[in-house]
Amino acid sequence: MTLTRMCAVFTAGCLLLAAGGCSDARMPAYSHFEQIGTDGWDPLDLIVFEPWPVDSADARLSAFDVDLVLRYSVRLPVSDLPVAVTVEDEDGVLRSDTIIVRYGHGGNASSRLRYGVREAVVRLENNVRLRDGYAVSLSPVASRECTEGLLNVGLVMTVAGSGTPDPAGK
Repeated sequence: MTLTRMCAVFTAGCLLLAAGGCSDARMPAYSHFEQIGTDGWDPLDLIVFEPWPVDSADARLSAFDVDLVLRYSVRLPVSDLPVAVTVEDEDGVLRSDTIIVRYGHGGNASSRLRYGVREAVVRLENNVRLRDGYAVSLSPVASRECTEGLLNVGLVMTVAGSGTPDPAGK
């Protein structure tokens, strides 16, 4: 193998490694889903997320957008769902509110359909700078029967400005 060929192979390898090491801003920095039972989401079942980016070096340097994601079966569609949301950090409650996840026309959820499962995405927070103890608590403000088609409740965090779901309704 000639020196020129070895340099070309080495350069190509370095470029391949560099391209593979770059992260896509649209990839979630954090994504976690809780499964909901077949009988629905009980209003007494509080779901708490403590998001922290996979790449912890970005945690304090970047701002993040935080989205609520509800996945439900198209066979048992969920009607508009009020959800109590509390966002807090180590200093206490930053925001406590009830949002209504509205489906269909005129709703506030951007929706995707995959394999018989519909996914509703609602923006909870924009440009969040993470601090220690950041947590998001969620609970339905509806009877269990109103959520029988609900499969998963999740929280997805992306680098600020990388995604554009519709803002949360109030």
